[in-house]
Amino acid sequence: MSPKPVFGPGLEVDYTNIVQTVETQIETLTYKAWRRHEVIEKLESLCRELAFQATCDERKPRSHLLGW
Repeated sequence: MSPKPVFGPGLEVDYTNIVQTVETQIETLTYKAWRRHEVIEKLESLCRELAFQATCDERKPRSHLLGW
């Protein structure tokens, strides 16, 4: 990271607050991106399981069902 610029006392506080706000936002966005990735992985896994189950169901005999 770049060296911290030198400001007068009033601007120093503003600069520090801005840096803290930006750092918090970065942490929040990083966490949200991680969670989103985790949710997408779970949804993909669920879709694979559902597709597998549908394939298995297609292979089962239907003679016990009415009309077959």
